[in-house]
Amino acid sequence: MPGFDRIGVITRPCEETTADAVRQIAQLAHKQGRALVPDTGAARILGRDDGLELEELARRIDLGVVVGGDGTLLTAARHL
Repeated sequence: MPGFDRIGVITRPCEETTADAVRQIAQLAHKQGRALVPDTGAARILGRDDGLELEELARRIDLGVVVGGDGTLLTAARHL
């Protein structure tokens, strides 16, 4: 994946249903040597304290992965 060094993960507000997918994305990014930039929800799932609000996340990533439903996708699209 040339050019996609910073991967943002955006998840729905109720993270319980997306936790497994977020963890799998984090593992894949790590295996590929990519930096994972989580939103606040994804950071909570991963036990990290560096989650970003969407406005800031959008400025820092090369690729965004949205884990959630239609509302999560539309919210992410507005910011990205």
